[in-house]
Amino acid sequence: MKAIFNTYRLVRRNAGAIYALILLESIISALTDPLIIYATKLSVDSIVGFVSGGADVKPVIFLVLLFAWKELSKFFRNILDIKLEQRLELNLNKSLMNKLSLIAVDEIEKPEFQDKLNQIKDRAHLALIELFNSSILILSTVIKVVGIAFVFFKISSILGISYLIAAIFDILFTFMAVNKMNKMFENTSRNEREMENVIDILKNKDALYEIKVFKMKNLFLNRFEKYSSAVFEERLGTTLKSQNYLLLSSVVNIVWMGLVILFIVSKLLAKAIGAGDLTAIVTSASSTLDMAEDFVYEASTVSNNGYIANTLFYILSYNERKVEKSSKYGDEIEFSHVSFKYPGTEKMVLNDLSFKINKDKVTAIVGENGAGKSTIIKLVAGLYEPTEGSVKISNMNPYSMSNEDISNELSIVFQDFKNYEISLRDNILFGKAGDIAEDLRLLELDKYSEDTNIGKLEEDGVYLSGGESQKLALARAIQKKSDFLIFDEPTASMDPMVEAKMYDNILKVLKNRGAIIITHRLVLSKLADDIIVLNEGRIIERGTHDELMKKGGIYKQMYEEQSGWYKEN
Repeated sequence: MKAIFNTYRLVRRNAGAIYALILLESIISALTDPLIIYATKLSVDSIVGFVSGGADVKPVIFLVLLFAWKELSKFFRNILDIKLEQRLELNLNKSLMNKLSLIAVDEIEKPEFQDKLNQIKDRAHLALIELFNSSILILSTVIKVVGIAFVFFKISSILGISYLIAAIFDILFTFMAVNKMNKMFENTSRNEREMENVIDILKNKDALYEIKVFKMKNLFLNRFEKYSSAVFEERLGTTLKSQNYLLLSSVVNIVWMGLVILFIVSKLLAKAIGAGDLTAIVTSASSTLDMAEDFVYEASTVSNNGYIANTLFYILSYNERKVEKSSKYGDEIEFSHVSFKYPGTEKMVLNDLSFKINKDKVTAIVGENGAGKSTIIKLVAGLYEPTEGSVKISNMNPYSMSNEDISNELSIVFQDFKNYEISLRDNILFGKAGDIAEDLRLLELDKYSEDTNIGKLEEDGVYLSGGESQKLALARAIQKKSDFLIFDEPTASMDPMVEAKMYDNILKVLKNRGAIIITHRLVLSKLADDIIVLNEGRIIERGTHDELMKKGGIYKQMYEEQSGWYKEN
């Protein structure tokens, strides 16, 4: 029931009037079937009365109107379903995106939250529509069954009671059969997982290159055939078992029809049944129990997929990151006795860090992999809250700053950046107005038109090389006029000397903007006004390149080791 209530709440919230119209149409249409049966009885009696000399055409007119509504309602419902899908696809996805942008990253990264996200990753609005329609059909079926039972009770209490008993047992046996099949699909076997893995491999663009070069097609096709055959055998066995319950359901239908025939014969022999009652019984008895299968199928859909509505409601009701307004003053990033460990772990990644980074300087944060360099940037970006100590940007706490304020202060190119299959211009400006010609020239991307589409979603799209993809990510960051520009090793796969030259060109045009370069390549550190050397989450050295080289510590050792490697290559 919780899933049904959450489904209704989500659809009402995101579809508005369309929700109410569908609900109204469904209730009226559900009442139409028992009304047609009753109106048929009255119409036949009216026609018989007309032959006898007395006539009332109102039941006939009412019956015609009911049939007209039944046909017209299909047209209206199709229109409403299209509108419903349109509204939910737009509004629900907008709500999800807005909500996720307001939840703290450390909350999103919790395993239980990740499980919830995985449950709704594939077009959640369609699953919600299926749940909504199933719950509507359950309601409609209940209304129909109660309405038809009422008609039978009007004819005979014995017939009404027999109908309700038959309907209950038919639903019970059908539910047991369907439930057995659903459990089979829920308990994904090893063979099914193996089969799905092969399908994923064959659909993967990058894997297709190796499959073709190394002639691996037959290997995967044979594996697919092996596992699909096993899955077929597994499903066939379960299906045969479920047929036992369907057989019992058929027996219930046969007994019910036998009782109906016996009732009709007994009433005819006693001359105790009118033409209207006879017509109503004959036309409805054979079709009424067919609704049991529909009821069970829709109930199973809600039972098995109801978690989608509950998950959506869980995410949309999740506590948002608390945003506090604070006054900005100063132009520096400050860490004060900051220690940090990632949620769910015990190891401290940063240990009692204290430093300031000024806006008017280029600062390099260097160290071996795992030293905590990228973690510093995640704290600066407000993605996590320090375990101990405080982080400030222009005297503001980034963890409690709004997304807009963070965006104004920082422009970050992360290590695992993402480019999008849209135009070059939109990849940089994200739909905003602006001139990107100078950015493209600076990063040597000016051989492409601003309207060039990335990827192959469009026929004229192009694939960028690895280096070009990195440059595009840099262009996006440079274009955004934030106070601080942060590079978190986004170009680590570039040739070091090419990388250094590119950064040198970038930094020359970044006037009055603070720049932070995260790197383990010390060839870049020579570009910085200030260098922070990290090791195991602690600052072990700090100064300019020349100062650190004179000091003769870890920095000098690392620099000379890397310089030797560059000379050899």
